[in-house]
Order: sequence, then C-alpha cells, then structure tokens
Amino acid sequence: MKTRRHMLFAALPPLAGAFISQTALAHHGMDGQVPNTLFSGLISGLAHPVIGLDHLAFLLAAAVAMASRPNAFRLPWYFILPGLLAAAWHVAGFDLPVSEILVAASLVILGLMLVWRRADQAMLFLPLLMLAGLLHGYAFGESIVGAESTPLLGYFAGLALVQYGLCAGSILLYRRLVRYWLPGRAEQKAGGQVGWGPAGWAVGAVGGIFLILAVIG
Repeated sequence: MKTRRHMLFAALPPLAGAFISQTALAHHGMDGQVPNTLFSGLISGLAHPVIGLDHLAFLLAAAVAMASRPNAFRLPWYFILPGLLAAAWHVAGFDLPVSEILVAASLVILGLMLVWRRADQAMLFLPLLMLAGLLHGYAFGESIVGAESTPLLGYFAGLALVQYGLCAGSILLYRRLVRYWLPGRAEQKAGGQVGWGPAGWAVGAVGGIFLILAVIG
C-alpha cells in the first residue's frame, strides 16, 4: 500500500501542473500584452513558467530527479541560467526553428530517463538540464520581444525566482514524502528513485501530447 501511495504522489507534480497552469492563466494580468514597467515585467516573468503546462511539467519532474542528489538545490541553476541566456537571445532577434517541437521532445526525453532510471547519471542529466533550459528559455523570450530594458529586467528576475521556487519546493516536498513512507535510513537510501517511473510516464505523456500538437500545427 505504501509503495502504491508514494508512486502516486511522485506522479502528481507533473499532472497537477494542468490545474495550476489553467488557474494561473485565468488570473494572468498581462492579457497577452508586452510588459512596459518593472512590475508588469516581474509579474509576467513569475507567471509564464506556471501558465505553460509543458514548462511546469518539466520543472516538477526534473525536481523529482534532483531530489536524490546531495547538491539538489544547486541543480535548478543548470536549467535556469541557460534559459535566461536563451530568452535574451530571442529578444535580441535570434531565431530557433521548430522550438515548440524541441521543447516537447525535452519532456519526452526526461520522461524516458526517469522511467529507465538514468536521471541519476550526471553525464546524461546535467546536459539535458542545460539543453532544455536553452529551449524552454527561448520559448519564454517570445512574450517579452519588443520590451524595453526595465520590464526586461523584471521579467528575467521573475523567471529566475519562480522556477527556482518551484524546483526547491518540489525537492523539499518529495524528500518529506520519502521520509514519511520510508522511515528507515537504509530504506531512505534505497528510495532515491522512489516514484521515478510514474513521474516519468506523467511528464512523458505531457511531452508526447505537446509533441503531437506541435507536429500537426
């Protein structure tokens, strides 16, 4: 019973993004307009990683993989910093063809790594984080193209804050759940990959849907 419960909760973060993203979208104050103040840029930056289900699912599933590492709270920056750089490239006019397809593919790849228990291999996981950060960051840059420097600053700050907060909060929650269901030290050590399969299937399914939608236009 415990095994079923912790596998279910490990799969919930990517799937819960559907409800969260739709709620945030309904309350998003920019109405599709380019931010023109520091505050509006900050609000837009805070909102965009949450209103996009594909971005949110990747962050939460990646946090599940990060949680078993001792340096877990430094790992989100491997995704966030390349993302900020790519967003700046987009604002500067850099063009990345089929970006939506590549973003969706990053979710599928992360899902496969979790299902196949390969997300604990730094030689695979860290490059994926950095590459996905570039792809997702480029997508984030779309909504800020044409903005002045002040709202841009607020937007980038909002992106960094909300993405790190989502990852750090998910890491803490995952670790608490693992401690609850696996109280013994030996069991906790063996539980470093608890729920990776369900989380992988969840984020992979989200990625697959977005990939199909992107391919068919």
